[in-house]
Amino acid sequence: MKVIVNYVKSRWEIDLPEGTTVADAIAAVGVPVNDIGFAIIKGKVVRKDYVLKDGDGITLYAAIVGG
Repeated sequence: MKVIVNYVKSRWEIDLPEGTTVADAIAAVGVPVNDIGFAIIKGKVVRKDYVLKDGDGITLYAAIVGG
């Protein structure tokens, strides 16, 4: 299945097997999973264990840290 991953100024269109989760897609594009605070698909926040569907577009947002 094909999904699109958007993060900061990067965009990847990747082929992944059925049953792939958001966390798997994050790792597939080389972004450390722990760097991601949340993900949005079709305007809704989804968990990292959300199972992707063909054609999903994922927008990733970094975890915010500060002090």
